[in-house]
Amino acid sequence: MTKNKLAEGVFQYAFSPNREGGTMGNTIVAIIDNDKALLIDTAYEHEASQLKAELESNGIIVQKIIISHWHSDHFSGLNEFPQVPVYGSANHVETRFSEGVKQEEIDEFPSFNEISERTKIELGKHKIELIPFSGHSVCTLLVKINEEFLFAADDILLTIDGKLMLPWLCGKGSREKLIDKQLAGWNELRNYSSYRIIPAHGPAFEGEKLAGYLDNLTSYLSAVKDANGKISYEDAIKNCPNPPANQLFAQSSWHEANCQDR
Repeated sequence: MTKNKLAEGVFQYAFSPNREGGTMGNTIVAIIDNDKALLIDTAYEHEASQLKAELESNGIIVQKIIISHWHSDHFSGLNEFPQVPVYGSANHVETRFSEGVKQEEIDEFPSFNEISERTKIELGKHKIELIPFSGHSVCTLLVKINEEFLFAADDILLTIDGKLMLPWLCGKGSREKLIDKQLAGWNELRNYSSYRIIPAHGPAFEGEKLAGYLDNLTSYLSAVKDANGKISYEDAIKNCPNPPANQLFAQSSWHEANCQDR
């Protein structure tokens, strides 16, 4: 686990990839005010346990948790914080059904604060805004921190060393529907280029890089859509505007899945 200070009281904890040879590691953001902390995501349980031990060794207790979206690598660590108030999207059921979670498991899940509109919360001096969003997932919450940072969840994916990754289409439905949802999300995300961007996977980066990343991502997925999924990875990236094309994306193996209906 690596601790990266982004600003006074704002930290990103990065974990090594969970599989050998992997390039994508999980992160947890901790917003700290004196002896209190708010977390954005909890990663997997063993990762949340490491972070909890680190915070408690410094006398810091987690008071609130925001789940950016309901995929297992973002919320499984909640088991380490059974009494802590949780904030998450009200659209969680659709996402969790698409991952094969049964209704009885959803019914038994502990209640949390379901967010369906822009919501402001605070932790001491820190001002946080939760923004319902639909791109990578219909249950995404973007998180603004102190009007300085935007936590962008999985709508921008970076490797642990900061290389842009191919997008991963999530949910059930036609390829075209899923692509249109992601493209619309990226179009909205462009409005936040004045913020420093914190992805859920990979290091934070300055907002001035956001437009270039989104131009490449949009060009790639638009090519997949226009070809009805019948396109090679090499052809799908050849018109990306920010060369060199052969160095654009990590995780090119996801291309085949992005070309399929779900």
